[in-house]
Amino acid sequence: MALTGYDMERLADEQYKNRIITVSVYCGNCGYNLRMLPYIHTCPECGNQYNARPLKMKGIFMPHETYFPASDVAAVLLCAPVAFVLIRGGIKTVDQGRLILGGVFGVIMIVFMVQAYSRLVRFLKARALARRIALEEFE
Repeated sequence: MALTGYDMERLADEQYKNRIITVSVYCGNCGYNLRMLPYIHTCPECGNQYNARPLKMKGIFMPHETYFPASDVAAVLLCAPVAFVLIRGGIKTVDQGRLILGGVFGVIMIVFMVQAYSRLVRFLKARALARRIALEEFE
């Protein structure tokens, strides 16, 4: 009988279920320090469910999200004028090729906008949490 990925995850969770976090790990929702709490539990401050097991890290503050998503914003700012120029030129000259290419760039721009928005929201939340964590560690 072979173990599936789900079985492996469940077994790994079982191993960490009764262990205590010995380092500073912060809740991804409110920034509460989860040190001395079980690896798999809920945050006592906000009720966020977390799993601090290595390779899982669900519901945990990730400091790498505190960087501004410049590449996503730049992609939107590059695709938008290209799409606009192609569509405008296609309408003026009644060129279907330009219209199609402009539509493709427009769709790509919308995809980048959605991605940039979600990363920007995560960035703002992570930055606020990082400030709160820094203030609490300073005290």
